[in-house]
Amino acid sequence: MSKNTSFKKNKNKKKKMYQVTPVKPRLTELELLNKPTVIITKEVQNEILYFHSRTGKKEWSGFLLFEQEGTLEDINALRLKTKHIHLLDIGSETFTTYSSDTMEEIIEDLGDVALNYKIGQCHTHHSMGK
Repeated sequence: MSKNTSFKKNKNKKKKMYQVTPVKPRLTELELLNKPTVIITKEVQNEILYFHSRTGKKEWSGFLLFEQEGTLEDINALRLKTKHIHLLDIGSETFTTYSSDTMEEIIEDLGDVALNYKIGQCHTHHSMGK
């Protein structure tokens, strides 16, 4: 079933039946022929290694602070430099999740530090494709 559908209960039937209604995609797909440069700093490399050493095969997730130089209009010149990963959840060997409310609270606590950077989400995939 397509991701671009919505479901409505059909009230005329006693059984639970759903009517599938196509929904216009909100975003258009953008195929990039080139890629931006992502710089993973030594500090972030060390954070990743530390998280892996403490969590083993469990998946973990959190948010990433990074600097952005350039724009999507000139993808070849776009540079993203990682600054810090803030760990929010250590899940199971197959799953990790966290609340966006928790993320917002932490970002508020960071104050000006968070204002100086862009914020993205990050998580692990230890056994993907096996």
